Amino acid sequence: MVTKELSEPAKKDKKDVRANFYLGNLHLDQKEWKKAIKHYLKAARHGEKRS
Repeated sequence: MVTKELSEPAKKDKKDVRANFYLGNLHLDQKEWKKAIKHYLKAARHGEKRS
């Protein structure tokens, strides 16, 4: 399942911006708002540090 494939990299490297962003998109599509926000915030925090 796609969720598992994206969750593994995000668990191994919590700073994986791409995995967290796509997990956010996946949860958004499934109307799982709180989970989507959690992953978008992780992606934003760690992406900001790379800039």
